Amino acid sequence: MLDRAAQGWLARALGELAASQSRRFEDLLWLGFGDEWMAVLGLLVRDGGVKRAATNDGWVLLAKGEDLRRRLVEKTERAGGASGSGSGLAIGLEPAQAEA
Repeated sequence: MLDRAAQGWLARALGELAASQSRRFEDLLWLGFGDEWMAVLGLLVRDGGVKRAATNDGWVLLAKGEDLRRRLVEKTERAGGASGSGSGLAIGLEPAQAEA
């Protein structure tokens, strides 16, 4: 489960990827998740949210990842942008798993 602060970092990172800013996507994952950023990336890859770019020099946001980004943004907006532990969000990209 991701707390609100982690949800915000993930939403921002996915937003950068949606804007084709692959390097910034990685930077924000690292800033938000520290040493665990590669595990988060691994979950996103495993669950079909992102994939390696064809040129192997970056990442591509897939439909499931965009859906997760949208849900994270909506959840953040509903919470008034508050940070902290609050309600969590599962990292899984399937809609039934995502809402806590």
